[in-house]
Amino acid sequence: TLARLADVLAVTDAERRYLWEAAGLAPQRPAQKTPHVPAAITSVLEHIATPAYCLGRYWDALAWNREAESLFADWLGPQGQERNLLRFMFCVPAARDFVVDWPQRARRLVAEFSADAGNLAGEGQYEDMVADLGRQSAEFRAYWARREISFRDPAVKAFRHPTEGLVVYEQTTFAPLVERDFKLVLLCARPKN
Repeated sequence: TLARLADVLAVTDAERRYLWEAAGLAPQRPAQKTPHVPAAITSVLEHIATPAYCLGRYWDALAWNREAESLFADWLGPQGQERNLLRFMFCVPAARDFVVDWPQRARRLVAEFSADAGNLAGEGQYEDMVADLGRQSAEFRAYWARREISFRDPAVKAFRHPTEGLVVYEQTTFAPLVERDFKLVLLCARPKN
Protein backbone atom coordinates (compact mmCIF):
# COMPACT_ATOMS: atom_id res chain seq x y z
CA THR A 1 0.00 0.00 0.00
CA LEU A 2 2.80 2.41 0.88
CA ALA A 3 4.57 1.61 -2.39
CA ARG A 4 1.46 2.37 -4.43
CA LEU A 5 0.82 5.55 -2.45
CA ALA A 6 4.44 6.69 -2.97
CA ASP A 7 4.17 5.95 -6.70
CA VAL A 8 0.91 7.89 -7.07
CA LEU A 9 2.34 10.85 -5.16
CA ALA A 10 5.58 10.64 -7.19
CA VAL A 11 7.69 11.15 -4.06
CA THR A 12 11.46 11.47 -4.27
CA ASP A 13 13.75 8.64 -3.16
CA ALA A 14 14.49 10.54 0.07
CA GLU A 15 10.75 11.01 0.77
CA ARG A 16 10.12 7.34 0.02
CA ARG A 17 12.86 6.32 2.45
CA TYR A 18 11.38 8.63 5.12
CA LEU A 19 7.89 7.22 4.53
CA TRP A 20 9.08 3.66 5.18
CA GLU A 21 11.07 4.66 8.25
CA ALA A 22 8.09 6.59 9.67
CA ALA A 23 5.97 3.45 9.22
CA GLY A 24 8.59 1.39 11.08
CA LEU A 25 9.43 -0.67 7.98
CA ALA A 26 12.69 -1.46 6.24
CA PRO A 27 13.20 1.05 3.45
CA GLN A 28 12.05 -0.20 0.08
CA ARG A 29 14.37 0.27 -2.87
CA PRO A 30 12.85 2.47 -5.54
CA ALA A 31 12.17 0.96 -8.93
CA GLN A 32 15.27 0.68 -11.10
CA LYS A 33 15.93 3.74 -13.19
CA THR A 34 18.30 4.21 -16.07
CA PRO A 35 21.55 5.45 -14.48
CA HIS A 36 21.88 9.19 -14.84
CA VAL A 37 24.99 11.16 -13.97
CA PRO A 38 24.01 14.49 -12.39
CA ALA A 39 25.08 17.60 -14.31
CA ALA A 40 27.22 18.78 -11.38
CA ILE A 41 29.23 15.55 -11.49
CA THR A 42 29.63 15.79 -15.27
CA SER A 43 30.99 19.31 -14.79
CA VAL A 44 33.46 18.10 -12.17
CA LEU A 45 34.66 15.38 -14.54
CA GLU A 46 35.17 17.91 -17.34
CA HIS A 47 37.13 20.37 -15.21
CA ILE A 48 39.25 18.22 -12.94
CA ALA A 49 42.81 17.52 -14.10
CA THR A 50 43.20 14.14 -12.45
CA PRO A 51 41.72 10.74 -13.37
CA ALA A 52 38.10 10.60 -12.21
CA TYR A 53 35.19 8.30 -12.96
CA CYS A 54 31.67 7.50 -11.77
CA LEU A 55 30.40 4.06 -10.82
CA GLY A 56 26.77 2.96 -10.70
CA ARG A 57 25.14 0.46 -8.35
CA TYR A 58 26.70 -2.59 -10.07
CA TRP A 59 30.02 -0.76 -10.52
CA ASP A 60 29.49 -0.02 -14.18
CA ALA A 61 31.45 3.04 -15.33
CA LEU A 62 28.78 5.65 -16.06
CA ALA A 63 31.06 8.58 -16.89
CA TRP A 64 34.76 9.45 -16.83
CA ASN A 65 37.18 12.13 -17.89
CA ARG A 66 40.00 12.07 -20.45
CA GLU A 67 42.60 11.50 -17.73
CA ALA A 68 40.80 8.36 -16.53
CA GLU A 69 40.42 7.13 -20.11
CA SER A 70 44.15 7.60 -20.65
CA LEU A 71 45.06 5.80 -17.42
CA PHE A 72 42.53 2.97 -17.80
CA ALA A 73 42.81 2.48 -21.58
CA ASP A 74 41.86 -1.22 -21.41
CA TRP A 75 38.79 -0.41 -19.29
CA LEU A 76 37.57 3.07 -20.29
CA GLY A 77 39.42 3.64 -23.56
CA PRO A 78 38.06 2.95 -27.04
CA GLN A 79 39.33 -0.65 -26.99
CA GLY A 80 37.82 -1.32 -23.55
CA GLN A 81 35.13 -3.99 -23.71
CA GLU A 82 34.14 -4.33 -20.07
CA ARG A 83 32.87 -1.06 -18.65
CA ASN A 84 32.17 -2.81 -15.33
CA LEU A 85 35.05 -2.44 -12.87
CA LEU A 86 34.74 -6.01 -11.51
CA ARG A 87 34.54 -7.52 -15.00
CA PHE A 88 37.59 -5.50 -16.06
CA MET A 89 39.55 -6.64 -13.02
CA PHE A 90 38.67 -10.34 -13.28
CA CYS A 91 37.91 -10.94 -16.97
CA VAL A 92 40.40 -8.76 -18.86
CA PRO A 93 43.86 -10.39 -18.80
CA ALA A 94 45.65 -7.04 -19.18
CA ALA A 95 44.35 -5.96 -15.75
CA ARG A 96 46.65 -8.45 -14.01
CA ASP A 97 49.75 -6.71 -15.37
CA PHE A 98 48.32 -3.20 -15.13
CA VAL A 99 47.26 -3.30 -11.45
CA VAL A 100 50.23 -3.49 -9.10
CA ASP A 101 49.76 -6.27 -6.51
CA TRP A 102 46.76 -7.61 -8.45
CA PRO A 103 45.84 -10.47 -6.04
CA GLN A 104 45.62 -8.15 -3.03
CA ARG A 105 43.79 -5.41 -4.95
CA ALA A 106 41.37 -7.92 -6.50
CA ARG A 107 40.55 -9.41 -3.09
CA ARG A 108 39.98 -5.96 -1.61
CA LEU A 109 37.84 -4.90 -4.58
CA VAL A 110 35.51 -7.87 -4.02
CA ALA A 111 35.28 -7.00 -0.30
CA GLU A 112 34.44 -3.37 -1.20
CA PHE A 113 31.77 -4.47 -3.67
CA SER A 114 30.38 -6.88 -1.07
CA ALA A 115 29.98 -3.99 1.38
CA ASP A 116 28.28 -1.90 -1.31
CA ALA A 117 26.02 -4.68 -2.53
CA GLY A 118 24.58 -5.79 0.79
CA ASN A 119 21.14 -4.51 -0.16
CA LEU A 120 21.19 -5.80 -3.76
CA ALA A 121 20.56 -9.46 -2.90
CA GLY A 122 17.63 -10.82 -4.86
CA GLU A 123 17.96 -8.34 -7.72
CA GLY A 124 18.19 -10.28 -10.96
CA GLN A 125 20.93 -8.20 -12.59
CA TYR A 126 23.08 -8.37 -9.45
CA GLU A 127 22.59 -12.12 -9.01
CA ASP A 128 23.35 -12.74 -12.72
CA MET A 129 26.50 -10.61 -12.60
CA VAL A 130 27.89 -12.34 -9.50
CA ALA A 131 27.12 -15.80 -10.93
CA ASP A 132 28.70 -14.91 -14.28
CA LEU A 133 31.83 -13.50 -12.64
CA GLY A 134 32.08 -16.69 -10.58
CA ARG A 135 31.91 -18.79 -13.74
CA GLN A 136 34.52 -16.70 -15.54
CA SER A 137 37.01 -16.26 -12.71
CA ALA A 138 38.13 -18.77 -10.09
CA GLU A 139 39.72 -15.90 -8.15
CA PHE A 140 36.46 -13.94 -8.02
CA ARG A 141 34.61 -17.07 -6.91
CA ALA A 142 37.16 -17.70 -4.11
CA TYR A 143 37.19 -14.08 -2.90
CA TRP A 144 33.38 -13.86 -3.02
CA ALA A 145 33.07 -17.05 -0.95
CA ARG A 146 35.14 -15.41 1.83
CA ARG A 147 32.37 -12.85 2.40
CA GLU A 148 34.87 -10.19 3.45
CA ILE A 149 33.55 -6.66 3.82
CA SER A 150 35.60 -3.51 3.32
CA PHE A 151 34.70 0.08 2.56
CA ARG A 152 36.19 2.20 -0.24
CA ASP A 153 38.29 4.36 2.02
CA PRO A 154 41.15 6.58 0.85
CA ALA A 155 43.91 4.30 -0.37
CA VAL A 156 47.08 4.29 -2.42
CA LYS A 157 46.72 2.63 -5.84
CA ALA A 158 49.62 1.80 -8.14
CA PHE A 159 49.45 0.94 -11.84
CA ARG A 160 51.92 -0.06 -14.55
CA HIS A 161 51.02 2.32 -17.36
CA PRO A 162 52.27 1.23 -20.82
CA THR A 163 53.89 4.61 -21.58
CA GLU A 164 54.20 6.36 -18.19
CA GLY A 165 55.62 3.41 -16.28
CA LEU A 166 54.75 3.04 -12.61
CA VAL A 167 52.13 5.60 -11.54
CA VAL A 168 50.84 5.94 -8.00
CA TYR A 169 47.63 7.66 -6.91
CA GLU A 170 45.72 8.35 -3.74
CA GLN A 171 42.11 7.31 -4.33
CA THR A 172 39.18 9.03 -2.70
CA THR A 173 35.58 7.95 -3.29
CA PHE A 174 32.58 10.24 -2.84
CA ALA A 175 28.95 9.13 -2.60
CA PRO A 176 26.18 11.74 -2.85
CA LEU A 177 23.65 11.72 -0.01
CA VAL A 178 20.68 11.42 -2.35
CA GLU A 179 22.04 8.93 -4.93
CA ARG A 180 23.62 6.33 -2.66
CA ASP A 181 24.16 3.86 -5.52
CA PHE A 182 26.38 6.35 -7.32
CA LYS A 183 30.10 6.92 -6.64
CA LEU A 184 32.60 9.50 -7.83
CA VAL A 185 36.18 8.21 -7.67
CA LEU A 186 39.12 10.63 -7.84
CA LEU A 187 42.75 9.59 -8.24
CA CYS A 188 45.29 12.21 -7.17
CA ALA A 189 48.83 11.56 -8.39
CA ARG A 190 51.56 11.05 -5.85
CA PRO A 191 54.94 12.48 -6.74
CA LYS A 192 57.44 10.04 -8.26
CA ASN A 193 60.49 9.41 -6.11
